[in-house]
This record gives sequence, C-alpha cells and structure tokens, in this order.
Amino acid sequence: MSTPARTCFKRACFAHGMLTAPPPPEPQFFGALHTIFSDKWYTVCPPGYPAILALGVIFKISWLANPVLGALTEVKVKTPPRHLTPQSIGSSSLTLCR
Repeated sequence: MSTPARTCFKRACFAHGMLTAPPPPEPQFFGALHTIFSDKWYTVCPPGYPAILALGVIFKISWLANPVLGALTEVKVKTPPRHLTPQSIGSSSLTLCR
C-alpha cells in the first residue's frame, strides 16, 4: 500500500468515526508495507493529515482541504517569527517553495 493509499484508508476510517477498521476476510491479499493486521486493521502513518482530509469528507468539501492547507502553508512560510529571521528570508523561502 503506497503512502497516498494509506492516507486515504486512514481518512476513510476517521470519516466513519473509527481509528481502525475490522480486518478483511482474506488479509493475505491486503498485506502491504506499514499496514498492520491483528484483531484490527490500521496503518502506521501520522494521523494529522488524514484527520484534516476526513473533516473535508464529513462536511462534503473534500476538494477544499488541500487548497486551504496550501494557503496556510504559504502564509506560514511568508511570515516566519520576526525575532528569528528577517522578512527577506521569508520572502525568499516562499519563492523557493513555488
């Protein structure tokens, strides 16, 4: 299972209000790297991004999750803490991210 597939699997679990899923009837056909089968089926990936995507699924605005995250990232990169770096570094780092 690739990273996007693991993220989609975790997103679907979160959107249905579950942290894990019941194991499939034939787990040998679903085995993949970083996927764990025991009495539950889950993946080993950080829960933050799938949780945000699950909010988009729940509110039926899943198409909006990534653009909002991209805009928030741009704002965060553009305005670093002023006591650590000058504003010009924030502008140049934003240019490098594009």
